[in-house]
Amino acid sequence: MAARLMSLFLMVLMVHGSLSIKCYQCTSFEGATQDENCANDGYDGNTKEDEKATGCFTGVRDSDGLVLRKITYSEHTEGDCVYNRGTGGLSWTGCFCTSDLCNSNLCKVCPCDPSMEPNTDTTEGSADA
Repeated sequence: MAARLMSLFLMVLMVHGSLSIKCYQCTSFEGATQDENCANDGYDGNTKEDEKATGCFTGVRDSDGLVLRKITYSEHTEGDCVYNRGTGGLSWTGCFCTSDLCNSNLCKVCPCDPSMEPNTDTTEGSADA
């Protein structure tokens, strides 16, 4: 009986662990998680894993190419893109993905339409969270 319970416990741990997602987590902005390589396409640096996360995000500020990569808790799905005109002319393009370490690119093929209305992103947390 004890062996059976232990097996069940281990199975639950394996399934539970497989539900987490691991994403690249950095920014090329000055700050706590600044990484000089964060703005590189094909980034392969700092990571964060979270079982509550729903995916990964990469955002690129259009005016200067500054980059933010992080875990997201939003309802976006694989391949979703957003274009946010922001305030003060600070617009950015963001893309979402849902598999481990999928946010290494720079959203170069994001089919966003810059004429879209401003988007309100529902990602939670910050780059240094």
